[in-house]
Amino acid sequence: MGSPYKFVIYNKAGGPDMTLANKGFDNGGNTAGATVLRPGEHYWIAKDYDPALDEFSIGVDVNGTFCRINQVGGASASSYFGLWTGFDVGSMLMTENVPEVEVTDVYYDIYYEGEMVASAKLIGQQVDENIGDIPSSLIRDFVDLDFDLNVKVEPDLHVPVTATWVGPFELAKDFDSAKWFDLSVRGNWYVNCDSLDSDGALLTVEANPIGLGEDSYQWAFVGDPWHVRMYNKAKGRDVVYAWTAAVSKNIPVFVPASTENYWQIRQLTLTDDIYANSFMLTIPENGWQLNQNGGVGGPLKIWSSTTQADAGSAFTVFDVPDDYSQFVVENIAPTMESETKWLYWNDAARQTIGYKPEYKESCTLEQYKGMMEAINKLKDDINNYELPPTGYYRMKNKYYSDFLGMSTDLVTSTDESADTTTVETNC
Repeated sequence: MGSPYKFVIYNKAGGPDMTLANKGFDNGGNTAGATVLRPGEHYWIAKDYDPALDEFSIGVDVNGTFCRINQVGGASASSYFGLWTGFDVGSMLMTENVPEVEVTDVYYDIYYEGEMVASAKLIGQQVDENIGDIPSSLIRDFVDLDFDLNVKVEPDLHVPVTATWVGPFELAKDFDSAKWFDLSVRGNWYVNCDSLDSDGALLTVEANPIGLGEDSYQWAFVGDPWHVRMYNKAKGRDVVYAWTAAVSKNIPVFVPASTENYWQIRQLTLTDDIYANSFMLTIPENGWQLNQNGGVGGPLKIWSSTTQADAGSAFTVFDVPDDYSQFVVENIAPTMESETKWLYWNDAARQTIGYKPEYKESCTLEQYKGMMEAINKLKDDINNYELPPTGYYRMKNKYYSDFLGMSTDLVTSTDESADTTTVETNC
């Protein structure tokens, strides 16, 4: 639009407020960069018209030098249009009439478990042609999308798309149907709602069998793949763990459940440092991720990175244990059932602790917790025991008549005067 000597170039999709310009060009100077649409009127000049070939070049005068639009890089798919002071076939342009076709917008409606949960449109689709691929804004990791590609475009077409969640955890419809998990980062640093750093960020703690059964360690994911909320069992149904721009230092916090700051679940590129079945928790708008800040053992904060290969952003869920027998076998039974000369737990000691051999087959959290608390109390009692002043004493079992001796069996003597029953407390 303009005169043969000075004109502007509009793009139909760009509308009346945008014209073709050179990136960095302000009608006065810079010749670098690609051609782009920019607000305002940016003027061009036509030259080199060849009526026989119906071709021409266009450009601008920059400080007395005519700079033509040129296909930088030549006839290559990766080339772009920029300004060039030279002249070759890459500067020769031609026009073609726009075909008389009807175009319309096509809407893609996502249905998850029978309900429409998201929608987006492709603009300017040609009527009577097959529909195109689904808009990229609707793509989610861990989601299979199914729709009919053989549908012809028609005015204001709505394409139903069926979504199926294939993620690494169960995504519940609501709080009442939630499946509760233990949540870890790096596979062995667990997240609970009670451990906070000085900034208020959730801390990650090493595995604790008792903790894994507590409500504060249990998390659930509720909603659909486009609207994921995180609940903590101890916090209840009224709040969710979410990112929020209102909080400084990029720290997610617990906010009212009505807050629409959803998580997007992303896949990771698996490496030796990333636990199998891991996933990322990211902000949909920018891809920033929840991360173990500062490395191993750090608190959870938002990291302004979109990398998909950092182990500090690799979260994994585990089923909450309902039988603690494996922990009895690993952590209690070896000590309770040892019969060495140095340490032997008799039936009275086992009874005090509450240990039973059958707990190796089946044990509840409360039973396991009770035994561990009793053992830790005994350890505390031993650690806090105050020895008498340095000197020689006889050491005698409190409930029997035997003294600690120096024979091969250690405890055989009942002779109160024997030298072998005398020990020094500081040796």
